[in-house]
Amino acid sequence: SAYLPNGWDEFCKLKNDSTDRIKFYLCDIKVQFSGKWNFLQLKDHIANKSVKYKFDIRCDYPANISVQWPLKAKNLLRLKAENCELEHYLRGYSNMNTSNIPDELEYIQFENCIIIVDIFDMLKIAGNISELDKDFNCGHEETVEYYIFKNNSYGFGNSVENFLSTQYNNNVSSMNADIVNKGSEMLPKARLIRHKCIYRKLLYVDLSVNHQTSKFHTELGTENSMFPELRIFNLSKTMLPNLAEAHRKWYRYFPKLEVMDLSYNLFTELEFDPSADAWGVPRLTMNMSHNNVTELKVAKLEELVNMEKLFIDFSDNPLNCTCTEETRREYGSFFLKRGDFHLLQQ
Repeated sequence: SAYLPNGWDEFCKLKNDSTDRIKFYLCDIKVQFSGKWNFLQLKDHIANKSVKYKFDIRCDYPANISVQWPLKAKNLLRLKAENCELEHYLRGYSNMNTSNIPDELEYIQFENCIIIVDIFDMLKIAGNISELDKDFNCGHEETVEYYIFKNNSYGFGNSVENFLSTQYNNNVSSMNADIVNKGSEMLPKARLIRHKCIYRKLLYVDLSVNHQTSKFHTELGTENSMFPELRIFNLSKTMLPNLAEAHRKWYRYFPKLEVMDLSYNLFTELEFDPSADAWGVPRLTMNMSHNNVTELKVAKLEELVNMEKLFIDFSDNPLNCTCTEETRREYGSFFLKRGDFHLLQQ
């Protein structure tokens, strides 16, 4: 097909919901086709086409595709990859010639993938993070509506061996110390980024089952980004130990958020800002089930129950239900005053 780069019709087939205006392909990357799906090749091929493109890609392990963030390509609306090794993911930082390409991607999904990062690229970005190009940092801020980055992991391929031999004469301890040092320098430098990413159409974010997510990542993301339309935010199974400010004061960062899933994490407290009720935001359903909350004082329970803008599910937390006679009376008095309450605890 002339719509695809030469040879791609071996592993990419039109889906039934394609139209004359939008070509929607399913690409089945078996091992014999590993490495043949190449983002830069696609970008050049479709740039001057009169149609738009969507791609769903699924790989047979250990097949790989070449994908370069920030995924800027004219006429590309959707990119979904499952079970793939993603090669060259950060290589786009060294080839930033995307500023003349407008944002177009509406749907981005990487799930169950191994992202192969060249350690040279990673450290180059870490050393210059405060000077990151806005296109590289923000991606498709004007157009993206759905962003799913779920159950992914990272690998360095052969780059660690090359890095160790060329930069450190195979001295592992020196290399590790230098990487730790660069990492500690990166955090304060990241706060010096001068631009903000404004995701004007983003409705849905799923970052679940990613053990690389951190409280710092959440806070930095909300310091440098705005999410005026976000409705659903999934951070389940990310091993987060503490609530970030963006969780406790969600109404300031996600003014239209309706659902936040923080289930199956390591939180020990339910700390949310009651002043949310003074803001003109929708009522948020907060899933805090399957965490490590062991104690909930009556005063805190009453505060949460009285919040009109927050509905919390904290079922299946290891609450210690033993209490003194005094606290038993406090609970009894509280529940007598309340005919119903919007906290769920099974």
